[in-house]
Amino acid sequence: MTEQEIRKVFSSFNDKKVLLIGDAMIDKYIWGEVNRMSPEAPVPVVEINKEEIRLGGSANCALNIKSLGASPILCTVIGDDINGSKFLKLMKDSDLLTDGVFVDDNRKTTVKTRVISEGKHQLRMDDEDIHPIKIEDQFINTVDSLLKDTSVIILQDYNKGVLTKKIIKTVISKAKKRGIPTIVDPKKDNFLEYQECDIFKPNLKVLQEELNSMNARMPLASFGIWMLGPALLEFATEEQKFEHLPSIVKGEFWWCQGYSEPGSGSDLASLSTKAVKDDDSYIINGQKVWTSYADKADKIFCLVRTGPQEPKHNGISFILIDMDQPGVTTKPITLISGKSPFCETFFDDAKAPAKDLVGGLNKGWTVAKRLLEHERTMISSFGLGSRGEVGDKKSGLVELSKKYIGLDSEDKLDDASLRSKIARHDLNSRAFGLTMQRIGEETKIGAPSAASSMGKYYGSEHNKLRYELMLESMGTKGIGWEGDSFSIEEIAITRDWLRTKANSIEGGTSEVQLNVISKRVLGLPD
Repeated sequence: MTEQEIRKVFSSFNDKKVLLIGDAMIDKYIWGEVNRMSPEAPVPVVEINKEEIRLGGSANCALNIKSLGASPILCTVIGDDINGSKFLKLMKDSDLLTDGVFVDDNRKTTVKTRVISEGKHQLRMDDEDIHPIKIEDQFINTVDSLLKDTSVIILQDYNKGVLTKKIIKTVISKAKKRGIPTIVDPKKDNFLEYQECDIFKPNLKVLQEELNSMNARMPLASFGIWMLGPALLEFATEEQKFEHLPSIVKGEFWWCQGYSEPGSGSDLASLSTKAVKDDDSYIINGQKVWTSYADKADKIFCLVRTGPQEPKHNGISFILIDMDQPGVTTKPITLISGKSPFCETFFDDAKAPAKDLVGGLNKGWTVAKRLLEHERTMISSFGLGSRGEVGDKKSGLVELSKKYIGLDSEDKLDDASLRSKIARHDLNSRAFGLTMQRIGEETKIGAPSAASSMGKYYGSEHNKLRYELMLESMGTKGIGWEGDSFSIEEIAITRDWLRTKANSIEGGTSEVQLNVISKRVLGLPD
């Protein structure tokens, strides 16, 4: 977009009245330093340097809307307490209207306190009342009185009780009758209540958890979204971003990854596939191996050697290649599982536009390393189960074992040793899921780090163990390959068990991950 177009978009907010309905709160921040551990318990002691309170939740959204030039009106409920008074003062100081703010002496004002040290959140404490509000009719009447000249309604749900099922249904209904668009930022409790809204914008974690709870298909996931997209955001030119990112988000093209070669696996930097400049194109010759879904892909992001005289890491470039051309052929590789996502990919005078070289000539190794960190973060989710869930979902091992082993007289799994293994595995799954969630949150304020190797290593080994426990539970039913004596599910589990053996190879072997951890995380010498 040009500067003039951007200015036009922002100026369009100036005459907009935005009705913002939802949970509001105070965000309290405490900054300090950690120099010692408590003598009473193994927890850090934070020496406080600074404290600050800010508008939070839907009130923070109102601030953001105001900064865009629109006129927000907040409808929410706070408590008749000291924090409620602080909230109203913050609203006044921010020049925000309080016409839709209810003060309820039966509730407390929500306060989220975050303790920050060394640039990271060390602790969060929530002082809140999450029960549904009891003044629904009064609240709805106030909303109704504010609808005149409203341009859009935003429902900001934090699961704190302001947006009840009745309020949600009534507000959306009234909005539709008046032709006012409704935008929803949902959370888990009311996820399915926002029917007939115009825009539904859940965050990825909530969406995954809700789809998983319904056994629904996961949202679009691909190498483009997991790996290439984030790399392009960091390294591509603006022109490259505008050309490729929209199609990645829409899933218009299937991308595959061209990294490993027959003689360059763990030592990836020794790759020999060459790209030679020819006017405004590169001519590519060489071979890639273990190229997942290359036989189905439309395009490939590929590492090629453009500087044959340069040291091996310095002569590599990252380029985007169209798979649908005479110079590109693929050959599937059959695995012991009977499935074949992997292929060999051959380039014989294949062409790629010079404009599709990403990150600069001979600077592809930097792009490659960052993309591998995104890939390893993605592969880490294998250890969380087939859907990569991070929430409270378990491995399914208990249900499977009950089916094949049965229960004892105390309704416990009738194999004490296996019961202990499954309990330990599910506890580790929960801990691993929370760890990956924390790493994911930290990644939002920075790029992936060597911690992705920790996740990839543990996730791969953990997933392999999960299938070993499945087979142990199933006994002889877990070794079926084909035949009427085995169910479709039993055959699938056996083949999936064989497939997990590749988890510790793809995306960098477990041995490579341990090397990365030892050097880049622990700082050990070579």
